[in-house]
Amino acid sequence: MGPQSAQEFIRALKAPADPPHAGGPFKIVIARKAWDDPSLYIINKAEVIVEWILTRLLKEKSKERDANPIFDVQHWELLSDILVSVNTSKSDGSTRAVKAWLVPY
Repeated sequence: MGPQSAQEFIRALKAPADPPHAGGPFKIVIARKAWDDPSLYIINKAEVIVEWILTRLLKEKSKERDANPIFDVQHWELLSDILVSVNTSKSDGSTRAVKAWLVPY
């Protein structure tokens, strides 16, 4: 289960270790669920998540391959989803823009 409030979300991301040590989901899973949940309102949600991902990629770049976020596809997919606007097809044949933080001009 993901965070129920903006405060819980920020606290989970800023925790010194991933929650699995306490039986919870990894931070990347928490971040993904928060991004995908339109009902979870967090001011500047995209910026918060992007900053967390980029900081994690930089700080943990020297870790072993299995614990290194640089080699984790989930980090790159979430970063891409936030940074890139994508059109998806609806059942009626039309398209809709998926939310994105940086929208190309």
